[in-house]
Amino acid sequence: MSEYESAQWTEQMESVFGLDLRASTDLVQGELSNAALGNVATFKIAGTPQALKRTSAAIGRSDAIPVKVCAVKSGTMVLAREGESDLQLQPGEIAIYDTAVPYELYFYGQWDCTVMTVSREELSLPSRTLNNAFRQYFPSPGAGSVLTQLIESSIFNNVASRESSEFLGHAAIDLLAGLVYEKATPYAPDEALRVAVYSYIRENLGSSQLTVAAVAGAHRISVRTLHRLFEGEAYGVAELIRHLRLEAVYEDLRDPRLQNLTILAIGMRHGIFSQAHLTRLFRAKYGVPPAEFRRGCINSVA
Repeated sequence: MSEYESAQWTEQMESVFGLDLRASTDLVQGELSNAALGNVATFKIAGTPQALKRTSAAIGRSDAIPVKVCAVKSGTMVLAREGESDLQLQPGEIAIYDTAVPYELYFYGQWDCTVMTVSREELSLPSRTLNNAFRQYFPSPGAGSVLTQLIESSIFNNVASRESSEFLGHAAIDLLAGLVYEKATPYAPDEALRVAVYSYIRENLGSSQLTVAAVAGAHRISVRTLHRLFEGEAYGVAELIRHLRLEAVYEDLRDPRLQNLTILAIGMRHGIFSQAHLTRLFRAKYGVPPAEFRRGCINSVA
C-alpha cells in the first residue's frame, strides 16, 4: 500500500461522506462502489482497519445531512456518539444513524459494509421513532436482509432505466421504514398511537374528509390530545397531512405511467381538489409549479 493510495482514500471519504480519517501511524486503504436508486444513494465499502470521524465542521459544510444505513458484511464496526452508548456491530447487523450529528466510526479487521443514504423527509417517519432507531442495532433477517440485497444489487447490476431506479428507490425506503417500525417503535402508548396516526393519514390521503378532527375521531381522542401527541415532531397534524399529500403528488408527477393524468387529477388522487391551491402549495414546497416540474421530469427521460 502506498502513501498515494492512502491519500486518495482519505480524500474519497471526505468528499463522499464528509468523514475525516483520524490520525494513525498506519497507512489506511479502502475501496468504494456506488449507485443511485432514485433519491436513494447506495454504496459498497471495504477497507483496512481505520477510524473515521464526522465533525461539526464537516456537517456545517454539507449540502445534505441524510439518514445513513450501514450493514456490516465482514469485520467489526463501532459507532460512537457523544451522549449515546457505543454500538458494536458484527457481520449480519445493521446500524441506522443521523449524519446531522457528530460521530466516529471504528473499523477492525478487513471490513466490508453495504451502505444506503436517504433524507429524513423521504422516510417520513415520526421523529421519535426514527431517533429511537438511531440508538440500537438491527439484525439483518427479514426486512434488513432484503434491504441489504437490494442495495448490493443496485451496485453490481446496472439499473436499466430512470423509471426502474425510481421504483427500486421507493422499495428501499419502504423496506427501511418497515425495519424501523418492526424493531424500533417504542412500547410507550404515545409512540404507538403516533405511528397509528401516520398510517391512518397515509391510507386516507385521497379523502376530502381527512381533517385534524377526523383523524382525532378515528382514534377516539380529542383534537387537543392529538395536537399534544405531535408536539416536538417535525410536523403538526395539519402540516403532516399537507406534507404527505404534496410528497405523493411529487412522486406521481415523476411517474411515467401517470403521464396521461392531468395535474388536477393527480392532486385529486391525494385529496387536493383545486389546481390553483395545488400549484401554490407545490411551488412553496419545491420551488417550481407542478407543470414545470413535470415537464422537467419528462425532458430528462427523453
